[in-house]
Amino acid sequence: MQALLLTNNLLDRSRITPTAQHAGLCVSVAADEDTLIRLATAGFEEGQAWIVLIDLTVPAIQLQSLLSQLRQLAPPPVAILAFGPHVRRARLAEAREAGCDRVLARSEFFGKMEEILLEYGSRDCE
Repeated sequence: MQALLLTNNLLDRSRITPTAQHAGLCVSVAADEDTLIRLATAGFEEGQAWIVLIDLTVPAIQLQSLLSQLRQLAPPPVAILAFGPHVRRARLAEAREAGCDRVLARSEFFGKMEEILLEYGSRDCE
């Protein structure tokens, strides 16, 4: 299964990418919303399952618009997960309201990251 990661945090990227790969997810990383949409539009074979991981600290993300664009792609993502600092309650609530399938505080995401990613992974990634 494919995974798209939206983050501009190099430390988070270096933590998430190998864990996702270990879970069987082939990871592509985007640092901004436009790149994420470009990767999602161009990168998938017909019928291939994929998920999206969104770091809510990336500036200027328009969540409602982004999720709408992602869900209109064929095939649409299996799941959209978002994570962000627990103190940014409004941003976490915005992600829920925008329709993210799962919204987690950063500490919860990183604490359960392997378990969460294994839910979506497959061993078909090379």
